[in-house]
Amino acid sequence: MSESPQTAMNPPRPSVEATMVPTAALRRQAEAQALAHAARMPLALATMSPEEARRTLHELRVHQIQLEMQNEELRRTQVALRQSEVRYQRITEAITDYIYTVRVVAGRAVHAAHGPGCLAVTGYRDDEFAHDPQLWGRIVAEEDRPAVEEQARRMLAGGKPPPIEHRIIRKNAMERWVRNTFVPRYDEQGELVAYDGLIQDITVRRHAEEVRQASRDYLKTVLDSTTDAIYVADPESGRILDVNRSMCEMYGCSYTEALRTPPGGLNQGEPPYSQAEAVAWQEQARCCGPQSFEWLAKRKTGTLFWAEVSIRFTTLGAAERMVVTVRDISERKQAEEALKEKYTELERFNKVTVGREVRMIELKREINALLKAAGQPDKYRIFDEQE
Repeated sequence: MSESPQTAMNPPRPSVEATMVPTAALRRQAEAQALAHAARMPLALATMSPEEARRTLHELRVHQIQLEMQNEELRRTQVALRQSEVRYQRITEAITDYIYTVRVVAGRAVHAAHGPGCLAVTGYRDDEFAHDPQLWGRIVAEEDRPAVEEQARRMLAGGKPPPIEHRIIRKNAMERWVRNTFVPRYDEQGELVAYDGLIQDITVRRHAEEVRQASRDYLKTVLDSTTDAIYVADPESGRILDVNRSMCEMYGCSYTEALRTPPGGLNQGEPPYSQAEAVAWQEQARCCGPQSFEWLAKRKTGTLFWAEVSIRFTTLGAAERMVVTVRDISERKQAEEALKEKYTELERFNKVTVGREVRMIELKREINALLKAAGQPDKYRIFDEQE
């Protein structure tokens, strides 16, 4: 016969009487033998023959051994019983599921019976729920009661409500999260006559989810606070999986549009800034470590801008991911271009100035030569000639 869900989730307590049966039988057997021996024992030891005395002594020794065996058996039984009680206690404490059954008459819930496992989950015994029909409704967290009541209403109306997760307040005032799943029972005419509620304690899972969500929120806040665009992509398909706020602002797109951007959609598109060169940089980062380079990127509007791109590979969860950081360096590139132009202009001016100075020296030399030929002194003093 298969085990019912109620029995599986609420294990039976070990029976003390069952564990004591072998010991009680041994004790009764020893007592009967002792009475029989006493009835056969002569009234006075003086009347015993040596053979009777030896036989009686032997029987007493046998009784002594039997009693010692009974004591040892009793000791082992008591140890096993204590171990069973400890094991039962641990199982009860570890139970995070139990079943309650609601009987339905004419579309109305008329009686609810909670399984013994309710103690481990709620802190209340099944008889406490039986004596107080409103107890379950009161231990549901006030904020979650409308959802719980709606789930029951839909079940009684003939629907099939999905499981819900809600909070309860245990008897010790501690809050627990549970998952409540309804399983309907119908009669031959298809009328709802009862439904089982499977209660699963999911507190540990919910707390883990809250910790993970808090961690994600913290990381998102940190990433959104930077002015650099950051996005995470699948290196195999090139599909963008997540972006920060600065990425949307830099490329002029929404979060959804960023996730829908096809591979190569952020590039200028022509060599050396096409998708082929982008893939080459990705492979370089995969095999040789993080890579940084300048890139001509494209916004959603089609306008181009200079960017400094950094690519690194990492493992997120169990999957390999590519993390790309983009810094807009348009102003820096403009400053570099302006500085380059200034250098070019300065060099051109310097050439003009130096050429003029050389011509002036040559003219001065020619004038001095003419004056010397006319017998007159030099008019200009040329320093390189005096050295």
